[in-house]
Amino acid sequence: MKNLSGAGIAQEFPEKFSRVYRIGTAKTRGGRGYSVYVHIKYGIDTYQEPGDLSITGVEGPLSSGGCLGGFGQIDMYSWNIENYAKGWDWSSEQELRRIWDKYHLNGWCKPTVPDSVLVWLYTRPLCDIQPAWV
Repeated sequence: MKNLSGAGIAQEFPEKFSRVYRIGTAKTRGGRGYSVYVHIKYGIDTYQEPGDLSITGVEGPLSSGGCLGGFGQIDMYSWNIENYAKGWDWSSEQELRRIWDKYHLNGWCKPTVPDSVLVWLYTRPLCDIQPAWV
């Protein structure tokens, strides 16, 4: 645990964490609604060094393990969110995309993730269900 009081959080902060967030709801071309999730892992995979950030996502995960849209690096195109989940909006989606682009797999020649970014990622509202793909 490290103290990030200088980064705007007055409590101990984990050196490693794993968080799943539901960004919101979108629709398929046929009109079927689905949720968009992201999984953020900081320094916890066996291939990661302490301080490495990994972000993956899935569009419309199914209980079978499949999905209605993309999975993995889904940050490359628009999610067309119609209804944002609690704590998310267009600007927070854009901030997540900026962080994803700049720091994902940062151990591979990308910059160190600043404490302020870790605080932002860690303090997003958690989703109330665990999708099958996590």
